[in-house]
Amino acid sequence: MTRGLQADRGLGYVEVERAARFARSVILKGVSPTQQFPDVRAFERLDDHYIKASGRPVRLDYAVNPLPPGVEALAVYDEGRDRLLVAVSPETYRGLQAGYPRARFCLCHEIGHACLHGEQLVRLGRIPHQRAVSMLRGKAEHPRYRDTEWQANAFAGALLMPAVGLAELESAGGVLTASRLQRVYGVSAHAAQIRLQVFTQRRRELLAA
Repeated sequence: MTRGLQADRGLGYVEVERAARFARSVILKGVSPTQQFPDVRAFERLDDHYIKASGRPVRLDYAVNPLPPGVEALAVYDEGRDRLLVAVSPETYRGLQAGYPRARFCLCHEIGHACLHGEQLVRLGRIPHQRAVSMLRGKAEHPRYRDTEWQANAFAGALLMPAVGLAELESAGGVLTASRLQRVYGVSAHAAQIRLQVFTQRRRELLAA
């Protein structure tokens, strides 16, 4: 079942992996693919980077703002400043400071929206969350690979647990398990299980991305 808006273009795991690998190489320059995403430091340096949207570079930015009930983070286009803004709630920011897995995933999910859906953000202002989407979309459905929320979730998993990092861990010895991914990358059990399943099923494709 789809949960988000229909994306401008369909993306499979390989395309998402490629985008996340590039984003990680820029945002986390010099950080090993077997190291954790460094939470607050990366968040507060987002304004060092640009996203190409509508054929031009648009600077990223970050903010800690009170958000609507139930919204932990979001990506919006600030037209006045011409910036793609990744905003987190104060609670999520405190979670980033504490290294909470959910806060880390929320941040990477919104970075995914900025990286994958920049043109839609510039056009629409924001990617509505699930409740708003259900009202906008009515009963219309679209394929999962065209779903903005699915794409952003897949991106977050790849940004946090890159396929090349999983391969390195495997080569270093020991069984590649969800609990091992939890320890190494500081992610939730659910996120680790999904990512391990995707990697196991699509290993060759993801490593070649």
